[in-house]
Amino acid sequence: MKRGFLVIALCFVAAGCVTTPQPQYVDPLASLGKTSGNPAFSDHRLGVILSDNVRGSMSHLETSRSLISSFGAFTNTTALADADPKFIVEGVNKILTDRFKDVIVVKNAEDAAEKAVGITMLLDMQIKLGPQSGEQTTVKVSGIFVNSAEAVVAQVDGNGASTVPWPASSHMFKPAAGAALAQFAGNLDGSAQLETALATAKPATQRSAAMSRMSRNYPMAPIDVSFAPSTPRPDDIAVVIGNADYGKLGKDIPDVIPAYADAESFKQYVLTELGVREGNIIDLRDATSAQLEGVFGSERTHKGQLYDWTRRNQSRIWVYYSGHGAPAGQNNAAYLVPVDADGARIEINGYPLDVLYRNLAQLPAKSVTVVLEACFSGLSQAGSLMTASSGIYVKPRLSQVPKNLTVITAGGADQVASWENDKTISLFTKYFLTGMSGKADRNSDGRVGWSELDAYLKDTLTYYARRYYGRDQTAQITPLANAQ
Repeated sequence: MKRGFLVIALCFVAAGCVTTPQPQYVDPLASLGKTSGNPAFSDHRLGVILSDNVRGSMSHLETSRSLISSFGAFTNTTALADADPKFIVEGVNKILTDRFKDVIVVKNAEDAAEKAVGITMLLDMQIKLGPQSGEQTTVKVSGIFVNSAEAVVAQVDGNGASTVPWPASSHMFKPAAGAALAQFAGNLDGSAQLETALATAKPATQRSAAMSRMSRNYPMAPIDVSFAPSTPRPDDIAVVIGNADYGKLGKDIPDVIPAYADAESFKQYVLTELGVREGNIIDLRDATSAQLEGVFGSERTHKGQLYDWTRRNQSRIWVYYSGHGAPAGQNNAAYLVPVDADGARIEINGYPLDVLYRNLAQLPAKSVTVVLEACFSGLSQAGSLMTASSGIYVKPRLSQVPKNLTVITAGGADQVASWENDKTISLFTKYFLTGMSGKADRNSDGRVGWSELDAYLKDTLTYYARRYYGRDQTAQITPLANAQ
């Protein structure tokens, strides 16, 4: 039997005064019942995982309604109805149950295997209620689809926004939520990646805890930063990699707890601020050595997937990586660490930074920018990558950056990339994105130059790494000669 459900995965700003009648609006969900969606979905059972942190946010929405209703006879009933969480519950339920043969809530991968589920969706929602007139209420609905082999096969998002009116008669939550749900439904129907995955989906044949670890232990919600929408740039390309779970395939390597949230945060940046379209994003979570070579090429050839996608002299390329880096080999060269690496053999199954830079420099692109949320000292916030090293520091030989690349890294050669205290996001990623959203624009000219970003990161990233952990961390920016 199909069941209803809901997840809301972000706390929101508390409400301001809500009085006076609510403006009338047309229910954006009304059109959802007019389509049965993509027929390729109709024969499949969908499992849905509700991550632990989202249930608390549902309580926050109920708390807001309780606050509104606490005024007794003076309660604004229209505002109370607008903040009703059932609107989201019924909307998400309708979208999925109209499209899939069966929709069931599962607790984790073991539960999915027992219930013969071939495709599971991690459902996430972020809500920010505008606190006062003129400010925006924003809602984002996300579904991350994972097959029985626990590989991410597709991600579908829907975004909505509305402005709190004057007087502040309500948060205008329903219009924002309705728009997000409608966009989510459209993107779901148009997801070629999901359609392909469903065509070959098979129910899980053995139990595994990896998916439940993903949903419970690793933050996935992006940073709450607003980016100015950009003119679409159909030829631009982004590679976004978040390596968090090193325990599933790797050996003797600690996890990078905030890496999924880091990657999702950067993905939202390239979709909005940079204008990259969804279909031009190579989005990898827990990338293996083979996947890194498949995207960037190898020591033998630079012609990987990214080369194939590049339009000569037209594509701007952005590469983002959150995960481990480490020194290895006799010369302590720097490596990216895939999730299937062995901590004692990084020089064999790591991805050399030299190769990454060399291959990217050979792309016929208009520009290439690399952002690395990683350090290469062999030490990390979660512990040492060096087997039995007792935390001994090994100074890496950092790669020379080619002149036609712009590279921004989380710290210097002898530094550790720090996380927020609650492990929800990495400090460098947090303040890089906050700065690029406009906070670093010191001369108010509408753009953030590299020198402005550098100054902003010293005021924020460097300060908080020292305040939280008593350690030095200074982002390194190697820009093009004419980038300033």
